[in-house]
Amino acid sequence: MVIRQLISFVFIMCCVLATNSTVAQEQFNSELVKDWKWRQLGPALPAGRSWYVVADENDPRIIFATAAGGGLWKSDNHGVTFKNVFYQYNVASTGYVAISKSDPNIVWLGTGENAGTRVTTYGDGVYKSVDGGETWTNMGLPESYHISDIKIHPTNPDIVYVAASGYLWGESEEKGIYKTIDGGQSWRKVLYVDEETGGHDIEFDPYNPDIMYASMWQRFRFGGGDMDDIGPSSGIFKSYDGGETWQELTNGLPTVDMGKIHLVVAQNNSNIVYAHLMTERDPDGNHQWGIYRSDDGGSTWVHKNQAPERPVYYYSNITVDPNDDDTIWLPLLELHRSTDGGDSFHKVNMRHVHFDLHSLWINPEDSDHMIVSGDGGVNITFDRARTWASTTLPIGQFYEVSVDNQDPYNVIGGMQDTGTWRGPSRTYDEEGITNADWIKLRNIGDGMDSATDREDPFIIYLAQIMGGTARLDLRDWERIEFRPAPEEFVERGITERIRYDWNPAFHYSYHDPDILYLGNNFLMRINNKTAEWDVISPNLTWQQQRAIVGREEEDSMEIGFHSYGALFSVNESRQDPNTLWAGSDDGWVSITRDGGETWTNVTDNFPKGTPNQCVVNWLETSHFVDGRAYATLNCYGRNDREPHVYQTNDFGQSWRVISGDLPTGPAYSIKEDPKNENVLYLGTEFGFYVSLDQGGKWVQIRGNFPTANVTSMALQERDMEMVVGTFGHAMWVTDIRPFHQMSGDVFEKDLHIFDIPQATKHRIRVKYGNTIEEMQGDNYFRGENPPYGTVVTYYLKEGTSSGKIEALVKDSDGNVVRHLTGTANQGLNYLQWDLMSDAGAADTLPTPKRRLSYEDVHFRKLVPTGDYSVEIGGQSKMVHVRPQPVGAVNPTGRIN
Repeated sequence: MVIRQLISFVFIMCCVLATNSTVAQEQFNSELVKDWKWRQLGPALPAGRSWYVVADENDPRIIFATAAGGGLWKSDNHGVTFKNVFYQYNVASTGYVAISKSDPNIVWLGTGENAGTRVTTYGDGVYKSVDGGETWTNMGLPESYHISDIKIHPTNPDIVYVAASGYLWGESEEKGIYKTIDGGQSWRKVLYVDEETGGHDIEFDPYNPDIMYASMWQRFRFGGGDMDDIGPSSGIFKSYDGGETWQELTNGLPTVDMGKIHLVVAQNNSNIVYAHLMTERDPDGNHQWGIYRSDDGGSTWVHKNQAPERPVYYYSNITVDPNDDDTIWLPLLELHRSTDGGDSFHKVNMRHVHFDLHSLWINPEDSDHMIVSGDGGVNITFDRARTWASTTLPIGQFYEVSVDNQDPYNVIGGMQDTGTWRGPSRTYDEEGITNADWIKLRNIGDGMDSATDREDPFIIYLAQIMGGTARLDLRDWERIEFRPAPEEFVERGITERIRYDWNPAFHYSYHDPDILYLGNNFLMRINNKTAEWDVISPNLTWQQQRAIVGREEEDSMEIGFHSYGALFSVNESRQDPNTLWAGSDDGWVSITRDGGETWTNVTDNFPKGTPNQCVVNWLETSHFVDGRAYATLNCYGRNDREPHVYQTNDFGQSWRVISGDLPTGPAYSIKEDPKNENVLYLGTEFGFYVSLDQGGKWVQIRGNFPTANVTSMALQERDMEMVVGTFGHAMWVTDIRPFHQMSGDVFEKDLHIFDIPQATKHRIRVKYGNTIEEMQGDNYFRGENPPYGTVVTYYLKEGTSSGKIEALVKDSDGNVVRHLTGTANQGLNYLQWDLMSDAGAADTLPTPKRRLSYEDVHFRKLVPTGDYSVEIGGQSKMVHVRPQPVGAVNPTGRIN
């Protein structure tokens, strides 16, 4: 009888929770959170990948730089400062930008970066600006996915050509060269080869724009591995009639299949054309890739050089000096130059510039002035590469982020190509969070997941591409690698080939601070103190040793297995250390409930219609229910752009779809609120979403947050802040405290004050000077600290006619210490208490006897530490004012 009553009580409570959640969710919408506040943490050096940079030939102060997933950035002062001019449009991935020579106010932007990597995200066509890049209009080609080139007619800006690479992960007819003669109102495909071959490069004859050259590139990425980037359909074409008809050029070009081809036409003698191209390996070893030159407009070609580096799909650009037809530049892994028409090359100084280069612009009026873009952002030289100036672009691409429990806490992120970085979530400095506050933890390559030892904050665990995992001690920089050598697996009787994903599955145990989990095609348990390890699973991937569907066995073994058929995600029950979840990059979800002794594949338990062989991008376990877990499937590589989000409450025996009303765009990361089981947080291709009803309805939390690919999230539970890692906009953070309080009755009240974060009373440090002593200049990143004091968030069912509301701050004795005025709009409102008393804010305090520093002039205006309350409309909420934590040395080197 007691058990039956208990079951009835639990059922009733679940119904109440669900009802309250539903009521709240109905009134929870984008209008309610339109003014939501985010802070960008950085870093800005290193920057992320900029695929293409160009300056206005008529005014080289004006520069445009595309960003992998970070919009489009513009400078009007030679790169001293940049601003994002493509901040909150429909997509964030940009690949090419072109400025009209006849009217520089006309700028065209191609979305969908053409990097071709395993994590390249897509666009939705081409955009046009008629006001110098300040505002944009989508001009079509939505299914082009990736734009690799745009050329604007030099005298008629209504004539534009677009090279569409098309869908990266499969066949598509939306590939080729497109032309408009009416400024983008209509388009015609004027050059098309087949469904695997896209347009790549377009070049004008500088003296006759009806004479054009184009390159076509056959490529096909499959599975999760490398790309099939060479094929018989790749080639070079020429048109004499403005792109209406084309003829393929072959005389003197490679006799083997070609891949990516970059073209450039000399600016003084337009009969000179250069090509930098990929080819497959010749059976006889006489490799045909590299630099080709034609002196007769492409009729015949001469193989000049195999190039200083073998061309690969990630590089292969070529630029000719506009003032010297024999000087050509190759922005590759490093920068190379030839001064003899391609016969020989030498490396150029790239000291203090990040390698992996993708484009180079040369000022036609001054060849010493060049701008290069690459995986480290944008760099500028005014002395022909003898010295370089870096620019400030917070466009880092983060694969994974984590947080520690320091005070203030630190954030750690694994970045594309630039290792792993660590910085503070806030500082006590007037300048905010600067690049000087960030330190590099992994010195080279792509950083991935990370964790901080819970018992020793100086110990960091770092994962890297292809399973490289290590323990780093920040005190002496001792690094111990954990990934076993291949022969170690063989010694333990595992003869199957070991495969790690590019972004390997990694997890730091919630229960045992000495345990890490690392996934390849098996799951490993590692003792992070002794480096001892065990394999605790069978092969948990679909691929096993089979060939990729649609590819020959030899191709899939050589290419597909490079980074496919491996675990991508792993997590642990928060209630039971013996329950582990594992998800592979080819679609399998598995669970063990006995610490790895036995495993169950629960993939077939997903709802009917769930796509197969997608990346199990994220597995989240519940704070409340042991059998509850969440999964996101990233199916973009299967030509599926829909969000796929699921929940199980019975250890994977059944799953339900919780994608709700999410718009198109892959879902990547999911978190459950640790204080309210109904509240979920989701990172997608196009932003950050919150649900108050376990995924029934989702609301995008935008405010000042840009359109961004939210690949990873880390929830700092003590401070209830969410840190998101974006793939192109670096790291951002926001206070999520109000969401778990948005139960059903909140929006029925006339007024509701949400819990107020504690405030820290501290002196504002001035490390870089202020007023007449300001230093560092404008080319300097300054991430935003939280507003001084605390922010009060409150809800009004109806706004007031004045749009204002009065608030009182009272001390613990009930005395009013501060009068504040806040907004009074319908919905959510915010006001800041800067910890000043009324006298302090009015600066009517007694004059000090002696001179005070800048820091103490401010500090004396603040109230004492202790407990206070904020009262609005007869309601009040407590807020604690604490002193600054001091004395402990933070592992970043700061003194707290």
